[in-house]
Amino acid sequence: MSRLVQNENVENAIHLRQDGAMGIKPVGLSISQKKNTPVKKNTTKQPKPVAPESVDDVLKDILSHQPERIREIQTLSLQMAELEEENRALRARLEASSKVDETVQHLLREQPSRIREIHSLSQQMAQKDRENEELRARMAAMKLERSMVEVDAITRDRLRHEPPRIRNLLRSKLASNYGIQL
Repeated sequence: MSRLVQNENVENAIHLRQDGAMGIKPVGLSISQKKNTPVKKNTTKQPKPVAPESVDDVLKDILSHQPERIREIQTLSLQMAELEEENRALRARLEASSKVDETVQHLLREQPSRIREIHSLSQQMAQKDRENEELRARMAAMKLERSMVEVDAITRDRLRHEPPRIRNLLRSKLASNYGIQL
C-alpha cells in the first residue's frame, strides 16, 4: 500500500511540475507534503537522441529523391559565392578609386605647379620611350642584316660545291621565297 501511495505522490508531483510550468497553480499536495515525500527518479522513457550517421542517412535519402533541386542549389550557391567575391572586389576597387580621387583632388587644389611639372616630365619620358623604340628597331634591323649577310656567305659557299643546275634552282627559290639575291 505504501508503494502505491508513493507512486501516486510521484505522479502528482510530476503533474504539479508540469502544471506549474504551464502557469497553473498546483492542487493536491501541500508544500510540507512535497518536502516529506521522497521523490522517485523520472523513469519515463525519453526518446533516444538521433545518431549523426542516421541524420546523414536521412538527408542522403531525402536528397537522392531530388537530384535536380540539389544541382540547382549547388549551382546557386556557387553563383552566390562568385557574386560575393565580385562584390568584395568591386568594393575594394571602389574604395581604392575613391582614395585616388581624393588624392588627385588634393593635388589639384594644393599643388598645381607640381602637377604641371609632373605632366611635362611624363611627356619627356614618353618622348624618350619613343626614341628608345626607334633605337631598338634600328638595332633589330642591323642584327637581321648581319644575319642575312652571314646566311648569304654560307649559302654562296654551299652553292659553289653544287652542280650548276641545282645552284640555279636554289638561287631562284631563295629569291622567290626569301628575297635573297645571290
